[in-house]
Amino acid sequence: MSRLHRNAELERRIQERLETRMAARWERKLRSTLRKASREAAAEYSRGASIEVAVQKQNADIKKTLEAMYEQAFTSMGERIDRQWQSAKGYRTTGKKEMSDTFLHAMRAFITRWGAKKVVDISSTTVNILQGVVQSAIEDGLSVAETAKIIRQKGEQFAGYRANLIARTEIHSASQAGSISATQQVGGDIIKEWVPVMDDRTRDGDNSDFDHTNVASVPLNEPFIVGGEALMFPGDPAGSAGNVINCRCAMTYIMR
Repeated sequence: MSRLHRNAELERRIQERLETRMAARWERKLRSTLRKASREAAAEYSRGASIEVAVQKQNADIKKTLEAMYEQAFTSMGERIDRQWQSAKGYRTTGKKEMSDTFLHAMRAFITRWGAKKVVDISSTTVNILQGVVQSAIEDGLSVAETAKIIRQKGEQFAGYRANLIARTEIHSASQAGSISATQQVGGDIIKEWVPVMDDRTRDGDNSDFDHTNVASVPLNEPFIVGGEALMFPGDPAGSAGNVINCRCAMTYIMR
């Protein structure tokens, strides 16, 4: 058997640093868009119009940002893993052009499958947050003008936290999807291993319903079972929020 990464934890830390740098760039863009949504919502509320419609005006910008994030992360990590496989003993390639075409198809499929859904999720969460602000303001007896001001203030406060959360989670998901997609081009009998982060933030049986520290290795094209959920890779968007948001785990591979 041949292991792709001699030091799986070192590789995980390198991947985390790469993902963090990518996320920082897109976090700024997302923060700006979410702040704009709160300002638009405040303006619409002061005119007696719909907060939801105001927030949804930013959906096109969010979709564009997410798609660009996905493409960069998927491609960057996929190319990294592909280079590692090419230099590994026993690597068998199906030909660079064929691999590239298949990889690009996988990337487009990932963007198509998850881009629109994530836009809806982000927009719905923004609306729910701002409607909660409105409800609290009404209960406190605030005027329309005072409520609009709070919508703007609270929305901008939440924008920073949410932009960080979204960028880190989505970059990680797309990166790990790129990793497995590159490995699927290799051929042969490959096992994938889940590499957890061993610190006090890691999900385990003591502090979470989802245990990321004891995930069994599986054949490449079979899912990991994580807290009873089937995930093809760490950060798989098919998983529940508790299993995916802020996940920092990675994968390594073994050629049998």
